[in-house]
This record gives sequence, structure tokens and C-alpha cells, in this order.
Amino acid sequence: MDVLATGITGTLGPQVLEHLAPHVGKLYILVRAESAKRARELCARWPNVVPLEGELSHAEVLADPKAAREVQGKIGAILHMGSKSELTATHAECFLHNVVGTQNMLYFAGACQYPVHFHYLSTIAVAGDLSGEMPEDQVDLGQVHANHYSKTKYEAEMLVRHWRLNGAKSIYRPGIIVGDSKSGRISKVDGPYLFLEALNRARAHRPLVNALKYLPMPYNRATCLPMVPVDLAA
Repeated sequence: MDVLATGITGTLGPQVLEHLAPHVGKLYILVRAESAKRARELCARWPNVVPLEGELSHAEVLADPKAAREVQGKIGAILHMGSKSELTATHAECFLHNVVGTQNMLYFAGACQYPVHFHYLSTIAVAGDLSGEMPEDQVDLGQVHANHYSKTKYEAEMLVRHWRLNGAKSIYRPGIIVGDSKSGRISKVDGPYLFLEALNRARAHRPLVNALKYLPMPYNRATCLPMVPVDLAA
């Protein structure tokens, strides 16, 4: 089966590529112009992987209409992992990439010749400030989201859930993705690593920190951080 994937140059993408490429026919990957070099490097080992320039935020997600028609006539699945995940991103940036981008991919799927299985990479952050369990059939529980990323990923997941497609739909919600379980390597510094970077910068103020009787930090023993190594998530 031929597959189209987005987000291959992201945090999870390179590891997914290693698992996916050997088991499909052609793997078309949608890449932005600025990520084309990195995509070629990642895909050099795999002759069946075909990078195609495109942009999720554009109605025509693939820049070449001829390539778009070719892909739509061949693929049996779409793996949509592309998103704007920076917690500091504006609402406009997150909405454009996460909600509009997902909508454009759903339209693309609907125009395919054969029924397409739409695989969507969501996030545990769609639960917002909820605690305990979130039933699969009750995603909208009035939760509040602390940032534009989690809010727009929630909106995008709801879009996928309610979109009418001929093929099947699958939604995946990994937790906070951290480094490889064996090497610790990760392709993008984000999430908990930003806190570690902040601690590292605090070294410049070490005399001040040492003068404190204690270092106040928010902490709750009952808190569970849902972290998952990138290789296991892939």
C-alpha cells in the first residue's frame, strides 16, 4: 500500500519513518520548502520514499497539481503528524497549522480515488485541565486549555472525529515526547527540555541562588507527567 505522511521532519517523524518505510510501497512525504534539505537527508536510505513540496496551510496542500493527482490516485492511507507544537506560538499560527492544516488534509483525503485510512496524531494535551480518565466517546468535557497549541489540537481532533470520510479514521494521543529510551537523543528541544535549559541559564545567578534559604518550586506529589520516549511513541 502507498502512503502519504506529513510531519516527517518533526520530533516524532524520523523515528516513524524508520518503522514505516520498509513496510509500505511508496511513502510520499509532504515537506515545506525550508525543510526540503532535511527531508532528503532523512530519506536518503529509502528509495521508496518520495518527498513532495507542499504546505498544510494552503488549500492545495501539494505545490504540484500533477503530483497531487498522482498521489490521490494511489494512496490507501494518510498519516497526518504535521502541526505547530511550540507553546509560545500565537493563536493565529497554531490555528492555521493545526486546525486549517488538518482540514486541508481531510479534504485531500476525500478527493482520493480509493477509501483512505486517515491516521491523525493528536496529543494528550487535548484533555486540558481535566484530571482522571477521559472517555473516548466524551472528548468535549468542558476542559480549559492553557495554551494555543493544546486548544487548537483539541479543535483539530474534534474536526477529524466529525469529518465524514469513506475510509477509516484513527487518532493517537501520545504524552510528552522525550528522548530515545536508549540513547536519550531527540531531534527537537521542546517540552521538559525547555525547563532544563532554564535551569542551565540559572547557573549565571548561582551566587544569588546559593544565598536563598530554599529554592521555591511548584510541586505536587499527586501529579503524573505522561512522558513517553520518542522511539516507543513511534
